Amino acid sequence: MKHAPVALPELPSLVQPPLPAAAGEPSEAVRPPARGWRALPLDRAILYAVAGRTWQGLAGVLSLWIIARSFSLELQGVYYIFLNLLAIQSFFDLGLTAVLVYVASHEWSAAQNQDVAGAVARQRLGELLIRTRRWYAWCAAGFTLAAMIVGWWYFQDPKYAAIEWHGPWVVAVLLTAGSLCLSPWIVILEGCNFIVQVNALRLIQAIVGNFVVWSVMLAGGELWAVAASVAVRFAAEIYLVAVTFRPFVRSMLAAIGAGPAAFSWGAELLPLQWRIGVTSVASYFLWSAYTPLVAKYHGLEIGGRMGMTLTAVSTIQMVALVWIQTRVPRIGALIARSQQEEARRLFHRMLASCLAVYVAGSVAFVGLVLVLRAWQPSLAARVLDPRDVALFEAGMGVSLLISGLATYVRAHKIDPFLWIGLFNAAVTGSCVWYFGKTQGPGGAALAHLCGTSIVMLPATLYIYRNVSSQRTSGATPPD
Repeated sequence: MKHAPVALPELPSLVQPPLPAAAGEPSEAVRPPARGWRALPLDRAILYAVAGRTWQGLAGVLSLWIIARSFSLELQGVYYIFLNLLAIQSFFDLGLTAVLVYVASHEWSAAQNQDVAGAVARQRLGELLIRTRRWYAWCAAGFTLAAMIVGWWYFQDPKYAAIEWHGPWVVAVLLTAGSLCLSPWIVILEGCNFIVQVNALRLIQAIVGNFVVWSVMLAGGELWAVAASVAVRFAAEIYLVAVTFRPFVRSMLAAIGAGPAAFSWGAELLPLQWRIGVTSVASYFLWSAYTPLVAKYHGLEIGGRMGMTLTAVSTIQMVALVWIQTRVPRIGALIARSQQEEARRLFHRMLASCLAVYVAGSVAFVGLVLVLRAWQPSLAARVLDPRDVALFEAGMGVSLLISGLATYVRAHKIDPFLWIGLFNAAVTGSCVWYFGKTQGPGGAALAHLCGTSIVMLPATLYIYRNVSSQRTSGATPPD
């Protein structure tokens, strides 16, 4: 049965994202080589994302001063525990966010065509949006209930008695749940290669959010700063979905009636989702649980220093990861068109840029810590010692390499990392728990670096090479 194509509306405020270069055009993956920092591939999507992450890094330095001025070491510890406990939303997302980018990018490669195949692809995107919207509504409800229970249980310890955490925690949880409901809209837009617009709004959100958080901190709002940060993010996401991309969303939803159901969750999402979901839940205990763990066994002061250190190193990692994340839709579209060699060349270039940026940022942060120890000891006391910082940077550098390679493999809509990921989480997590409890932050950092390097990195390299070689030869590797 043929279905009439559903035309995409004209969006004067948006730039329609391009597909990979057509035959005869110079492809991004085959441009003439450059040297030094000029070799870093930059376009508007990357520039907006890098600007946003760079702003977060620079703003983090000012936040360090404001937190040192406004918070006690104990309150700083609770502040970062708040942020880590809110990350339990990964237990309810179950990896669907990552899967949606890959699936949407494959559909978007055909959805722009004004033919029957394009109409079916737009219908599938519309069905994907509707079904995931319902999923995330239930996720938000489950997260709200679980976060309330976990928060009340964790903060009932007598050492938190002097800190007013009840109101900020409730508001932060509710706003995070609202943001979780909007997740499928944002992620599908990214998968449809509207990364420039999404990253531009995120840059504005980051700038406004920091100024709001600083204002709350300086005004004595203490933990209300967490709720304020989530509120700014939620408002920005509402604007993106309800205003900026409203015509596009309507066109996708209108395409649902073009024919019979064309999308199967069980056949197309679930096989990849449950694997990534289990891995993401296990990963929570590898990073987000570190600060609460150290705070529990070594006190809020050490926990606060560790929380600030991990936040800084994570920001550097996220800046570097931009070079890969902004190319996931394009890589997915190339793979969908069976242009495996071009996809791999593009990925290699992005991975090299990603690692170079991370190394430079890590060296700069250690240098900053050393300068602060010499000139501003009170500020340096808010982060860990340089040795521990370097250990955490090394461990997160290995994790960054693993994440980049896994992203390319998952762009093929497969995920062979489940069992090795669980084994790594069990081994590394147990070592981090033991050495973090007995040796403090340095022991946790060294345990993570050794465990990840010995278990997960070799396995990931093997899987990547296997998938890459088999896909190039036309064979289909098992998932």
